[in-house]
Amino acid sequence: MKYLIAAAGLAAVVSSPAMAATRQQYSAFARDRNVSVSERAHPEYAPLNIRWESLVIQPELDVSLEGSDNIYATETNTKSDFDLKIKPQVTLTSDWSRNEFGAYVRGSYDNYFTYTSENAPQAGVGAHFRLDTLPNSSVTLTGEYSNNVESRESTNYAQNLAKPLRNESFQAALNSVTEINRFRYSLSAGGEVLTYQSGKLKSGGSFDVSGYNRSWATVDGEVEYAINPGTAVYSYIGLNERAYDHNDPGQSRNSKGFDVALGTNFDITRLVRGDVRIGYLEQYYVAKVPAVGGLSLRATVEYFPTQLTTIKLQAVRAVQDTDQPDASSYVTEYISGRIDHELFRNIILSASIEGGQDTYNGICGTPGCTYGRHDDRWDTTFGVNYLMNRRVGLNLAFTHENLTSSGPNRTLGHSSNMLLLTTVLRY
Repeated sequence: MKYLIAAAGLAAVVSSPAMAATRQQYSAFARDRNVSVSERAHPEYAPLNIRWESLVIQPELDVSLEGSDNIYATETNTKSDFDLKIKPQVTLTSDWSRNEFGAYVRGSYDNYFTYTSENAPQAGVGAHFRLDTLPNSSVTLTGEYSNNVESRESTNYAQNLAKPLRNESFQAALNSVTEINRFRYSLSAGGEVLTYQSGKLKSGGSFDVSGYNRSWATVDGEVEYAINPGTAVYSYIGLNERAYDHNDPGQSRNSKGFDVALGTNFDITRLVRGDVRIGYLEQYYVAKVPAVGGLSLRATVEYFPTQLTTIKLQAVRAVQDTDQPDASSYVTEYISGRIDHELFRNIILSASIEGGQDTYNGICGTPGCTYGRHDDRWDTTFGVNYLMNRRVGLNLAFTHENLTSSGPNRTLGHSSNMLLLTTVLRY
């Protein structure tokens, strides 16, 4: 965690509160010429909320009914069921002219009609504080705790568990942004501790989760230069350190890595907005495990053919941790596309597709070691969002998921269809 400590001190220096001024000023890095359909405000349908002094309290309750033809995400012997999801949430936000404080508490409960072993509560709480310093500059501290359920659709999930696997996550981050003339300097440091709770097998035995518990720390920095009010170029460097609580002798998955890249963000001609970053990444392992390196890519481009339609494309290539004890990591490569259309002021149609491949890396110590597993994923979703009034909203979505796995160490694939109807109640 030494990266996190060092970055925290540096962030405080870069964004000293001296010479504090009002945050709301013109910025050469504002990318607000275009407003996407999902971002567009609908004040006539916005909830009134609860105001207490200078704070705004936003209570919300989502009640969903989901039907799935493969709730266990199995390759064969699929099971269908309905799930009544109840999700309450309360958000508190300050209404100050400068600086900002926010917090939330949320919960979730799944209530399956037939396979009640899948019933599981989840909860989370978080807060953030933003200190405005120089014009268009700030320091933000965030923290979050959550108690979660691992999805059955996870490619690393043990499908022979009697109940979904649970984990606890604690995350914290410090972010600093300083804008001076045509330059903007960003620095962030963060970390997460992920701890799994013991699971039970369908056969009655216990499931060993010692190899799942892990923590990580990251430091990311960017230096941007605004060529004009609609275009900027930047350099990026990211450092990370990943540690597992338990490693087999000689097969440690602990690692350190970096990602260096050049990028550009833009909002031009009222037609196109985006952020494209291309570089090189490398992940080194403590044990004699082959390093993973190659192209790094993160790209998001939005196209606005009309004010009522938004088309969004994304592409990513990165190295991810894995829960597989005999694999060091996997390289994920995926692309996605989404279209949102405002049919009426209060009716929004959407459709999305996402596909990609995860290539797992071996944990043996010989050059060219391969794990022999490739996962191909394709997901499609169609939805409609109806804003009935300030208090009630309805959302209907259909999703198809498909996973195929190949290689000598393949996992079980699955295909599933889900229909989700959600009622959103707001005060």
